[in-house]
Amino acid sequence: MSIKLLSKNIANQIAAGEVIERPASVVKELLENSIDACASVIEVVIDKAGLQLIRIIDDGNGIDKHDLPLAIAQHATSKIEQLDDLQHLASLGFRGEALASIDSVAEVSIQSKKTASEHAWQLDKEHKINPVAHPDGTTIDVRNLFANVPVRRKFLKSDRTEFSHIEDVVRRIALSAPEVAFHLSHNEKSLFRLLPANNEQQCRARLAKLLNKSFAEKSIAFDEANQDLRLWGWVLPNEFSRAHADQQYFFVNGRMVKDRVLQHAVRMAFSELYQQARYPAYVIYLECPAHFVDVNVHPTKHEVRFVDARLVHDFVQSILHRLQNQASDTASRLQNQGSANHHVINEPRVPYQVENIKKTHHYKPMAFIEKTYLVIGDVESLQLIHYPRAVKFLNKLLFASDNVKAQPLLIPETIVCDNRLVEDALAREEQWQRYGINLRQVGPDTLMVRTLPHCLHGASFKPLLAQLLQQKPDDVIECLSEHCVLQESLSREQMQTMIEQLAQHDAQQLQDNKILLPLNARQLEQWFL
Repeated sequence: MSIKLLSKNIANQIAAGEVIERPASVVKELLENSIDACASVIEVVIDKAGLQLIRIIDDGNGIDKHDLPLAIAQHATSKIEQLDDLQHLASLGFRGEALASIDSVAEVSIQSKKTASEHAWQLDKEHKINPVAHPDGTTIDVRNLFANVPVRRKFLKSDRTEFSHIEDVVRRIALSAPEVAFHLSHNEKSLFRLLPANNEQQCRARLAKLLNKSFAEKSIAFDEANQDLRLWGWVLPNEFSRAHADQQYFFVNGRMVKDRVLQHAVRMAFSELYQQARYPAYVIYLECPAHFVDVNVHPTKHEVRFVDARLVHDFVQSILHRLQNQASDTASRLQNQGSANHHVINEPRVPYQVENIKKTHHYKPMAFIEKTYLVIGDVESLQLIHYPRAVKFLNKLLFASDNVKAQPLLIPETIVCDNRLVEDALAREEQWQRYGINLRQVGPDTLMVRTLPHCLHGASFKPLLAQLLQQKPDDVIECLSEHCVLQESLSREQMQTMIEQLAQHDAQQLQDNKILLPLNARQLEQWFL
């Protein structure tokens, strides 16, 4: 046969085969369009499992009259204009083939009004534009899905099964956009109404409706970030694991995904559960810069590709693994306390008592003022500790002791600098390793910081690197001590630890270095004369 160009309608129907698998696929594409249009309320109306009617009503930005014909045109989109835009996608949809594909296998009509427009307009199933009464936003009706492609209907399941897929899509979209209100109805029966969730209590109320009450009450909330990556959400502790993987929701920049890199990270973090043929339950959100992830690798956009997949994998795995360990430790401690309460009599607590710390001094922490001064005292006197100077003093002794432990960074820091600085840094790497600093060259002008001592975690190493290269070997310790990270607040355990560490040194030496200032009763009395 000779080569021929396919007709526009056949080409759209072939594209629909990739994008529109079943009624739930239509719902997904239309809901993503509504969210991209900044809708705050979305209503989903379904008849006969979506084969008779799928109606999506939103209060989003709306569509102009002259844009309505383009809305159903293939590869027409408002999301991108040039190739570089693909590297900075912030929208869920962008290809412009969804409505065109849906229109080729169903009867589509659109009613829409922009906020600034005086009139609303309708694009009917014959592709004619007519004026219509409609509030701000858009309503899209999809009727008689696959009626003109009967072979596709043969592969669909029962109405109950098809609607369960629709319900799952709405559930996932509602989880991905907690700030949006949703209403779902099927065959004129309302199934659920979700109010916007803008705080922890409202989010847990939404989780109770979309998942179940047990998940909402027992799940652990977490929120952690490092550089450009943020991971947050809710995870059930191991003791509430499930026999099926039916409550696992992972979102990347608001997009629901089933990505192999992320699935492997989760499997590694919960490896003990999987070995017992149990499954974790979670709702997890990963946020990263748009250029860090490529969403244009799968027609349905379920899979993504990360610029640095290993970095994302280790970031997700380490946080979830640590979260489970903390939950297990907490559960064990509460269980032990509960058992102990049956055998001992509770005694009154001594004020400011700190447990699990060896007490070698009679001073107790009393206050931490202006992130600078630590007030300690006993029944007879007070003392002030200058916190920044104390941190520098203690860490200076630590660096000089050659007993510094290198601790891996959760996300290695990458530093771009000229070739000369890279060579100078690598030449001093052996010396710096004594202080817990481990560097690695990953490019002709790029260094990666893999480990740092604990006291430097949280500090940017790039400005420190420039200073270190200017120091003589004998001055490196002084430079590192100057850059030790100071805490915004101190717990009583942390204050007590500092007291114990300083108590091991001569008090006169601490006073001479203006680290410690004693205040006895006579001095206080002079102040009030």
